[in-house]
Amino acid sequence: MSRISWGRIEHAAEGVRVSASSVLIEDWEFSGNLAGFVGLRQISGGVFRGRFSGNETGLHFQQSQGFRVENCRVTENKRAGLILTSGSSVGIKNCDIKKNIEIGIACLQGSSPIVEGNLVQGHQRGMFVELKSNPAIYRNDIIENEVGVWAEKLVFPKIFENRFDRNGIGIYLNFSAYADIRGNNLGGNEKYALVLGDNMTIAVEKMIPFRTQGRFFQEAPEREDLPPQTRKFSPFQGREDGVVDARENWWGEVATAQMGSLGEQGNADVIQDYFDKPETEYLGRTYQRDRVAFAPWEEGPNAGAGRPQQEYSGIRGKVSFGGKPLAGVRVHVYPAAEGDFRGEGLTFSAPTGAGGEFTLHLAPGSYFLVAKKAGTPFPKLDPGPGEWFGYYGGNPVLVSAGAFREANVVVIQRAAAIEGAVSGGEGGAQLSGVVRGPEGPEEGAYLHIYPDASRRFRGPDLFGPQGPVLGGTGIDGRFSVEVPPGTYYLVASKRQGGSALGPLAVGDLYGYYDGNPVSLQQGRALDVTIQVAEKLRDPLVAGEAKGLRGIRGVIRDPSGKAAPGVYAYASESPNLMTGMMPPFRSEPVSRDGGYFIALQEPGTYYVGARSGYGGPPLPGEWFGFHGQDQPAAVPVGVGGTVPQVDITVRQME
Repeated sequence: MSRISWGRIEHAAEGVRVSASSVLIEDWEFSGNLAGFVGLRQISGGVFRGRFSGNETGLHFQQSQGFRVENCRVTENKRAGLILTSGSSVGIKNCDIKKNIEIGIACLQGSSPIVEGNLVQGHQRGMFVELKSNPAIYRNDIIENEVGVWAEKLVFPKIFENRFDRNGIGIYLNFSAYADIRGNNLGGNEKYALVLGDNMTIAVEKMIPFRTQGRFFQEAPEREDLPPQTRKFSPFQGREDGVVDARENWWGEVATAQMGSLGEQGNADVIQDYFDKPETEYLGRTYQRDRVAFAPWEEGPNAGAGRPQQEYSGIRGKVSFGGKPLAGVRVHVYPAAEGDFRGEGLTFSAPTGAGGEFTLHLAPGSYFLVAKKAGTPFPKLDPGPGEWFGYYGGNPVLVSAGAFREANVVVIQRAAAIEGAVSGGEGGAQLSGVVRGPEGPEEGAYLHIYPDASRRFRGPDLFGPQGPVLGGTGIDGRFSVEVPPGTYYLVASKRQGGSALGPLAVGDLYGYYDGNPVSLQQGRALDVTIQVAEKLRDPLVAGEAKGLRGIRGVIRDPSGKAAPGVYAYASESPNLMTGMMPPFRSEPVSRDGGYFIALQEPGTYYVGARSGYGGPPLPGEWFGFHGQDQPAAVPVGVGGTVPQVDITVRQME
């Protein structure tokens, strides 16, 4: 499958043309083209988060099946937003399809897409369906069109659970358009909710010739060996001919009251059918018009009708260097900490603009962010010495459904490592180097050496809580330590409080070595530069984002004041509340003692608070549980935040 990500195409005959192949197009903008995207024959893949505006046609499909158009904005195109012809059956989901001058979505010549969860607004015809096209139109908002859905000429669309509102006419059917209309909210349209056109009559339908083996029949022969399209027309098996099935819909308060008064054979004002015009003329003869079956009807609106309130989820933020925004950097996403963060990763952002901004649309989950900028062919080429690299200090980032997390990523310029032999040629492997901060070498910075990524580069390392360099780096920022041969991950930090471990606060320094993992061999020496950058404030660390799952509360000491340097943590087991690195943690409490712990999965959690980091609480450390002496269970559901999970902490003696 070919993948095309992030770009803009203007003033072309066809922005992108795909034929009989597989392609994935993400975050592209198409403007001023005759057609933004053209798909021909059997294609697979999809267009995601695209923007189509000012074209003659936004997207055009011909003989295309198995393709998806999702989370796109298709607006103000001159002819139509999407046109599907010749049996095209793509999926159109969660798109904004607005103010395309003539038609939002056109389904022509046997095209039967699945149209689900979209906004279709502001057209002459929101959807136009004709010539044996049978789309599935599910749970859309179809509003402010002259006609919401116009269907004609041997079509059988399924129109289920949509919201039709403020259209001139909600649904218009003509020339044998026997739609199945269920569970919709059809109140609030200006003229009619449903109209059967002048030529909507089963008698005319039976006059349409059928074709088989190059010959036409006025009526299809009753032969079982003929294909279904040649048999005698019957729109509803076992039901009355000439009836449009529009049962179990809500028609609005006034119409519902009128239907209740008149009964199922009454002439409701919101429907125009044979009650309003019993006969129609076709080719010089008069025929009986079809009617609408609307009973039973819903007494109130269908709460599940219309476009689901589904918002995008992902991560957005800024990339900076030396306190200033940095342009031209991509933020890459990785699903796990293992490896060297080389290559493209799971996905990556568009290059940052002048303000350093980036946006990543992601499904709910846990991700690691790494910012990179290298020479061509970027982004496939990884940065070399002197080029940009930045491991986000808040990794991993939890993304919840319908919410964006904020992440401000600081980058450094990579420095080359120096390899050599251990002096004297004996002993293990020798690791040395310098920890360098924004102003130069950092005295008192702590180095941690992890044998693998299982701890996600947090907590005690191979040498314990203090790390391999007691008291931190020297005045020149240098360190030197002998280690067993092996592969390691190097991390350096410097906390304002002087501790070796603990959650990073705003203003602390943190650095993930850009050459991880390092391979150290017997009798060999490696000298590295680990660059640390200041942790920036992320606007949503307290969980203000809509849809973010987690636990919120207040931590206070026995006098009711916020305890300094305390953070909250959560575990899925009450037996793992002391002695281990907490698996889910908050930032240090705010001035009022408030905290928030972000969680990826629902479940039952146990919550504690402390000022230390892993291991049994030490004398002088603040420590406590939600539930006082024993941790109390906190159930966390599928959505939202559990509030008021408060904790009182005491200083250990």
